[in-house]
Amino acid sequence: MKSVKYIYRLLAVGGLLFGASCNDYLDTVPDNRTEIDTPEKLGKLVASAYPKACYAINFNARVDYVTDSELSNKEKLSNTDPFFWREPNSTAQDSPNYFWSQCYRAISHANAAIEAGARFDDELTAAYVAEARLARAFSHFLLVTTFSQMYDPTSPEANAANPGIPYVDEPEDVSIKQYDRETVAKTYAHIEEDMLYGLQHLGSDAVHRVPRYHFNYAAAHTFASRYYAFKGEWEKVVEEASKVIPKPVDLQEVAPGIRNVSATDPAAIFAIDNFQPWTTDYAKNGVKDVRPWYWRMTTKSNLLLCEMISSVASCGTMRYACSLADTNNTVNSANPTGGKWAYMCSGDNRPFSWVGKYENQFTKNNIYSTTGNNYSIYMLLHAEEALFNRIEAYIHLNLLDEAVADLNIFCRARIFDHVTKDPYDEKENCLTLDRIYDFYAKYEPANGTPYEVLLGSDKGKNPEYFMNKYNAYDTSSWDVKRQALLHFLLDCRRNEFLFEGIRYWDMWRYRIPIYHVTQLDQKGASNWLMPGDDRWVLQIPEESVLSGVELNPREHLLTPEW
Repeated sequence: MKSVKYIYRLLAVGGLLFGASCNDYLDTVPDNRTEIDTPEKLGKLVASAYPKACYAINFNARVDYVTDSELSNKEKLSNTDPFFWREPNSTAQDSPNYFWSQCYRAISHANAAIEAGARFDDELTAAYVAEARLARAFSHFLLVTTFSQMYDPTSPEANAANPGIPYVDEPEDVSIKQYDRETVAKTYAHIEEDMLYGLQHLGSDAVHRVPRYHFNYAAAHTFASRYYAFKGEWEKVVEEASKVIPKPVDLQEVAPGIRNVSATDPAAIFAIDNFQPWTTDYAKNGVKDVRPWYWRMTTKSNLLLCEMISSVASCGTMRYACSLADTNNTVNSANPTGGKWAYMCSGDNRPFSWVGKYENQFTKNNIYSTTGNNYSIYMLLHAEEALFNRIEAYIHLNLLDEAVADLNIFCRARIFDHVTKDPYDEKENCLTLDRIYDFYAKYEPANGTPYEVLLGSDKGKNPEYFMNKYNAYDTSSWDVKRQALLHFLLDCRRNEFLFEGIRYWDMWRYRIPIYHVTQLDQKGASNWLMPGDDRWVLQIPEESVLSGVELNPREHLLTPEW
């Protein structure tokens, strides 16, 4: 395998930075690391060890809930290329190239912090070094799950053969340095080593003035639960997620043979108090309050935030986006509880619809400039994800009652009828295995969904077929109720994380085909992104060829290029 050369040159590509109190060292470190002469300065350096680029905008247009708005004047490469699963034609902000370089830039700052931390011997320094190693692990994790084949829990051979990414674990001390593009298996092993060190030595949240912008306790263990979910190590997922969200213990009979988690159970209380307040504050004040509050550090759901140079706040108005019809098929769709989802959308100016999760902000290049960069505050980790990861683990461990209990906790915090003002009813909306199965057994997918088109309308309506033959876990061998439970979880994750990029990873992990159709230039043209197609893996920046990095193959294109 070819080695990586000139990687530091790659790190600097697209490195547009903006001033903030925690970013003072970005322009001087690591090139001038001698300035780090106190633990306090080390802390400021660690604060810069997070990527300033948004992966969601590269994924949002690739998934199954977007359509062609027919508005050619809303074209933008960061939106158009992903919709057609094309190689990126841009190196600007929001491009995969920019994401690649910003992740490695964050890694370089983490490495500088780890090296500088060796100069001190105190608890505060130890906490900062632990955070730096977590941050290094996290950036590498984002890179490997974007630019390499997805980790396959069922195939160690594939993980040992598929190329990973260069794992950079020391500061650069020469202008030209070689790195190996390791395998997916080795990349994951390095990530885990850094992550476990960070978890073991992470200091108190009190060391941070703004903990939501650092790997605090809850964020670190939520990241660990995601990592183990991607690896398919389900017992560890439960362990890590349960450090963030309590397990329910108080189940009460609400109807003959039906038990639900009590509203006074610590897990239920945690969800209401710490999840995004869709059924409380947002429901009371309306959609106008979602955008300014969703991304705030005072919103308890946001475990890890980051300033990202991105136009993600405006991607809902781009050509390939979520229409009102798409929204009705997702966050406004029917569900097994029989209640209404509490999510609210804005953008009644057809054809656009948008869940206001981001707020576009702007920073000037300098105080005298009239130009600058758009940026948004991005939610890297949510409390809700810890619960979802635990539910997914329970399903794979065949602990279905536990999975249903956790889903009821989630639905208690998400079911609210904005017309009648009816909240979740612990009896009427209580989920059971039978209720979930009955819903999906009768469920008729929206026209053009992969299941209906691929499998035939007669089979596409039944949960035993929803996970098709491409699925790595071979859920076809599962009991149909267990399959329906997984289907509902994936639907919940899709709705909760709409426009946040996570849906793409879910479809990739479970090998769910994606179907897109155009309406204007190629009216009625359609195409699939099928499991096993090389285009699921985003292409490494072409500039990397100059540094000896092999590009990802494009040999297996299972449908024609558009």
